[in-house]
Amino acid sequence: MKKNVFLVLLVLSASVGLFGQYGWTLNMFEPEIIDARAEALGRTSILSSSGANFIFNNPAMLSDLSQKNVQFSGRSVFGKNERKHEANGETNKTEHEYPLHMKFNGFAFGMPYNMSDNENLKLGFGAGFRTYYDLGFNIHYESDEENDNYEWDKKFHGGFNTLVLGSGFNYKEKFFGGVSFSFPFLSNISSETKYSDDYYEDDETEGTMTGSFFTLSGSYILNENITIGARLRTSFELEWEMEYDDEDDWENDITIPSEFGLAIEMKPNRNLKLYAEYLTRNFGDFEIENYYFDQDLYGDSDNGYSLRAGFEVGTNNVFRGGLFIQSVPIYEMESYYNENWEEWELRNDEKPQTEIGFTTGFGMKINQNLSFDIFGAYSFLDFDESYVYYYDDEQVSNEYSFYKIKIGCSMGYSF
Repeated sequence: MKKNVFLVLLVLSASVGLFGQYGWTLNMFEPEIIDARAEALGRTSILSSSGANFIFNNPAMLSDLSQKNVQFSGRSVFGKNERKHEANGETNKTEHEYPLHMKFNGFAFGMPYNMSDNENLKLGFGAGFRTYYDLGFNIHYESDEENDNYEWDKKFHGGFNTLVLGSGFNYKEKFFGGVSFSFPFLSNISSETKYSDDYYEDDETEGTMTGSFFTLSGSYILNENITIGARLRTSFELEWEMEYDDEDDWENDITIPSEFGLAIEMKPNRNLKLYAEYLTRNFGDFEIENYYFDQDLYGDSDNGYSLRAGFEVGTNNVFRGGLFIQSVPIYEMESYYNENWEEWELRNDEKPQTEIGFTTGFGMKINQNLSFDIFGAYSFLDFDESYVYYYDDEQVSNEYSFYKIKIGCSMGYSF
């Protein structure tokens, strides 16, 4: 039973209460970008990735490579979330701090191929390794609540990693199309928890994630100033297995819905590029199945979206900036009067909360073959809520604040 409760807090983060929502990560099923240039440009990626990293975000553009290219990517994250809970005139505070955590999260190789018998048709091929769902982070927890005044530290490692194989083509350097296939590779997950109170025992977990999917993409160059692109990542089943140090284990099948994106690139002049992107976030279509239940992961959640935009100034050495606004599966609690039970009850609001983020970065052409890109991103979510606690009709108010800082880099080499 203890392990089932942990699972609920970890995975059913939106549908089982606000501790689960904020105790682990804001949205564990948010795909990683794996490209420093794209991250700096407001987390756009369909038309703004670099070189071989297009294998992850738009395989059609592999056919636009002029040379063989390799890319290496890494990141660091840290942040904090805090809850202030007020009831009966008393205020309690709970904090989760995320210490600095560095990680290598992607490698890609891409190469062009020109067909000698058809000058109008060009091909590109690529392969790569990426962290698709990044669950590598540390947490320090502390609380000053009357019945919850202990501390603990938890370290998560790993995530859902994939190998990606793909190819793209272009016709007359105007019409682009491509497809890639992603399958699990070294998708191991582990955690260690250490408690300050001897009442709780330290624990460890180990597990795996498996799942495969296709990415279909296309681009079209309208003219020398405007390019449009689209991407479809197919839905898939994510199989998640975990085992605890006391040999207890659990297994879940999570339905990950498809994701569709539209993008545009504009070049007002040779020194300025603009990017914008829209992505779907179908939270209402996530499902989870295991030995105990089969249900929607986020209850009756409304679907959401992600809007992203960025700019790039310069030629060889460039400055970048951007912003993003996206729905996350975090929900306010609301109370309503159940006439059948003749009392107040609690439920989650169906509208996802919105995360807002700002990005920046630089790109440097070290020499003719070597490039280096860095990025930084800051995102936050704040909201207040008030409801009637249904056990004793008590008025409760909560204040939530969350922020995350992410920095990273990509290095590319063409030959």
